[in-house]
Amino acid sequence: MNETSPNIADISAVHEQTKKMHNKHIAWHDILNSPFVITLIGGLLLGGFSAYLQYAIANAQRREAERAEHAARRVQLVYDFADKFPQTLSLADRWRQRQLWLDTNTAASTGRFTDGRTFEETRKLCDELFERYITQKPTASLCNQIITEFSPNYATEPNEAFACVQRINANIDGLLNASNQEQRLGFFAGANTTYQELTVILFEQINNPVNHR
Repeated sequence: MNETSPNIADISAVHEQTKKMHNKHIAWHDILNSPFVITLIGGLLLGGFSAYLQYAIANAQRREAERAEHAARRVQLVYDFADKFPQTLSLADRWRQRQLWLDTNTAASTGRFTDGRTFEETRKLCDELFERYITQKPTASLCNQIITEFSPNYATEPNEAFACVQRINANIDGLLNASNQEQRLGFFAGANTTYQELTVILFEQINNPVNHR
């Protein structure tokens, strides 16, 4: 059997090719380790990290601003409710008290209301009280805002605030439609008591938000 001997020219070509590849590897190694490339890569990495850091800080600031805005909105709502509801309740009660008296008297009556006013004077005041009442922010609107802010999951997780809001709405409706003074007094007392209870609950949630998430 004849064996073919390697061609010296072929061996030389392979050697040259290997040498070139080795030199190319060294060249790339030198380039990658050059101060310029290291500085460039470092700059790119630093720039990317800086951009990410700015993005993260901006997101954190945005979330904090939203949290602060939400907290301020809740505080303002509670103060509005604590300040305005008693006046609304008082107007509704004073109007219904006089309206019930007017319903059982006539213009020809000589009797006077408990404050000494005649029928016509009482009727005039009754109309004024009603006008003032309807210009107040509706109780239902305030209560809906309270539900949105303090009992957002009321459909599946009704809390104390939601229960109080429901009772307040029911008592106000009952007061406005009371058929006698005894009913009126009962609905007024119910609304007033629940108002005080709800106010305490809302301020507790504001002062201890972590415990009421």
